Amino acid sequence: MKARWFRWLRALVIAGMAYVGVGFWANETARNMLFLDMAPSYWIAGDFVRLPTEDGAQIAALVLPNPTARFTVLYLHGNASELGRDRPYLEELRAHGFAVLAIDYHGYGCSSGSPSERALYADARAALKYLGDVGHVPPEHVIVYGYSLGGGPAVELAAHQRVAGLVLQSAFTSAFAVETDWGAALFAPFDLFRNRAKIARIGCPLLIFHGTYDKVVRFEQGERLYAGAREPKRAAWVTGAGHNNLRPWMGERYWEALADFTRSLGP
Repeated sequence: MKARWFRWLRALVIAGMAYVGVGFWANETARNMLFLDMAPSYWIAGDFVRLPTEDGAQIAALVLPNPTARFTVLYLHGNASELGRDRPYLEELRAHGFAVLAIDYHGYGCSSGSPSERALYADARAALKYLGDVGHVPPEHVIVYGYSLGGGPAVELAAHQRVAGLVLQSAFTSAFAVETDWGAALFAPFDLFRNRAKIARIGCPLLIFHGTYDKVVRFEQGERLYAGAREPKRAAWVTGAGHNNLRPWMGERYWEALADFTRSLGP
């Protein structure tokens, strides 16, 4: 009896160690897929500034003021971009009536440090703090916009701060779920950016954009985020759009959807 019990115990220990090992491997694989080495196409001058973060890093930010704007958009980009590449779109945001603050994460563009889930959360907090301390923009006048990977720090920030609104574009439910739903369930303790688990905590109005032909982050993930969120919420499901072409695919409909959402936020 003791020998059989010992064999079962040994098997359980081996299985547990294997599970933990595979979990750490999956976590590291996800990190390598999520965070890319994006060299800067800009330098710190003019509208570009540096912001300090909690861990002592200095992240780059692009500040586009608009004295007539009701809201400031805090823009958190995807994993395959940086501020120089995003600037044309950010200038469009300003032209459509918003002030804009966009950041490069740890290790992206001209930002120091190395990217991680925790670092991206700290980056978003540093940006919101800068808006309050330097820009004198209270959180109630900030719309947090997260695109793809940026949906992770956007959801985290909106879950802990009472901001004016949250916009998610092509965002995922969690890092592991981008590849397989069963992976997200099986290795949940090692998963990254668990947006679906946090979305119900958000008390501000929510707008979700997602393309039905998205082959990077499946359309179903956008639907699940929407289903888990509280009211008020609205969705713009874009028939035929993929992961990287949603805005040009929508054309003026994109700006109309964003304007309608902004008007819904009230005075």
